[in-house]
Amino acid sequence: MVEVVSAKKTTPLEALRRHPLVAALVLLLCLAAAVGFAATRERLHTAEARLAVGGNSLEAQAVPGFALASQELAADYARYVNNAEAQSTLEEDLGVAPGSVESVTASPIPESNVVRIEVEAADEDTAVAAAGAIATALRDRINDNSAAQAAADEALARYVDLSRQVSAAEQAADAAQAAVDAAAGRAEAGFPRAGDNLDALRQAAADADAQVDILTVQQGAAEMRYADLTTQQGTAANLEFVQEATATGDDLVSRLQLFGVLGLAAGSLLAVGLAMALERRRRRRPSASAAARPDGPIVTTSGRSGRDLQESTVGAGDRLG
Repeated sequence: MVEVVSAKKTTPLEALRRHPLVAALVLLLCLAAAVGFAATRERLHTAEARLAVGGNSLEAQAVPGFALASQELAADYARYVNNAEAQSTLEEDLGVAPGSVESVTASPIPESNVVRIEVEAADEDTAVAAAGAIATALRDRINDNSAAQAAADEALARYVDLSRQVSAAEQAADAAQAAVDAAAGRAEAGFPRAGDNLDALRQAAADADAQVDILTVQQGAAEMRYADLTTQQGTAANLEFVQEATATGDDLVSRLQLFGVLGLAAGSLLAVGLAMALERRRRRRPSASAAARPDGPIVTTSGRSGRDLQESTVGAGDRLG
């Protein structure tokens, strides 16, 4: 019967346990290379500015529905920043090199009326200046009430003009009524004048009173419009700084963490591969040495080795001699 000698396959964990120093050295080298590469890359500095819809005044907070409305407005104002075309000239306006500003983002802080503007740039001063410029531009754009002021001025001019017309109409109505009273008095005294037509005078007085009523209604409408436009110019929907543009750090730590994890992962794979290669090499060496020795083990059909057969033959020869 032929005896077959089978070798047990080495697992990666066993290979690592047998070559711990090699595995540790590979891991450290990969980690050091990844961290060194991350440290030499150019950092991205972040700056942040915050604006609040309506500020933080108690007067604004007391307006019914202000909390929900201000949160919705904060989301809308953030979209203004993300969709702004003026950012294409931001670097030119700041006087910095093209490509200095990496990204500009704006987002509302959840469940608040605050808009957060973040800028990433290659330089800290550039990031702070860009965040401040964008926040200021957004505030000025939202708080610009020139159109509302023009409408309010127009409503005020209309109200003043109608007030003058009402005053003149009231005087005309008083004069018409006085003419009616005078004509009626002369008629009762028996000294009517030529042209005293009471019916015509009474109609003129009624028309004058009606004109006063019409102008009074128009005057009231103009007053209400002016009051509404003036109220809309309040600060309920305006933006106010709650945090000026300031630097918040850079991406060095996060980058080191990311590349450190990648370095450890790559080092682990290399360490396993190298340990397995060393283990296969170690297992091949004894097999080659055994095959090269003349007195190496020989597999026989009886299951006994060639060495045992040789020793038995020599022993038998000694006994015969």
